[in-house]
Amino acid sequence: MGLQIKGCEFCHRPFFRNPKETDKQWVGRRYCSRKCGSTVSGLKRRGLPTGKRVPHLCECGCGEETLPQRKWLKGHRPLKPTKQGYRRVWAPDHPLANGDGNVLEHRKVLYDSGEFPKEWHVHHRNGEKLDNDTDNLEAMPADEHHRRHAEESGWVENQYGKWALRQ
Repeated sequence: MGLQIKGCEFCHRPFFRNPKETDKQWVGRRYCSRKCGSTVSGLKRRGLPTGKRVPHLCECGCGEETLPQRKWLKGHRPLKPTKQGYRRVWAPDHPLANGDGNVLEHRKVLYDSGEFPKEWHVHHRNGEKLDNDTDNLEAMPADEHHRRHAEESGWVENQYGKWALRQ
C-alpha cells in the first residue's frame, strides 16, 4: 500500500490516508479534518450550499482570486491591525516573521531597505502607525525610542504604570 491522497470536498486541501484507517473508512472519508466535516454538517442543517466556494477578488486590490471565508488562506488579504495599531503583512519566509508568518509592516519596510538591525525599534516620525513610508520611519535603539516618546508626551509609560516626567 503506497501513499494515498484525496482532496477535501470542502476546503480542497489534499490529505493523506491514516495508516490505521481501514479500506472502508478511507473510501467513506470526504473531508480533511473534523472541522471541515462539521462545517459542512452545519451548513446542511441550515439549508446552505456546501459545494465548492466561489472565488472572488482579493480585498487588497491586487487582482488575485481568494477564498475569504477560510482563515488559513491568508494569501494577499490584508490582516487586521494589531491591538497597538500596527499593520501586519503575511511573509512567512521573511527573517522577521513570527510563528504565524506575519511581519509588522513598518519593521519589514526598514529591514528590506537595509537600514534596520533586528533588535532596534522603529519610530514613526509623524506619529501615524499605518504610514509606513520609508521617509516616515526611523530606526533607533530601544532606550532612545522610549526617551523620545516620553519627551513628546510628557509621560513615562511601561508595564508597571504611567508617570509624569519631572520638570
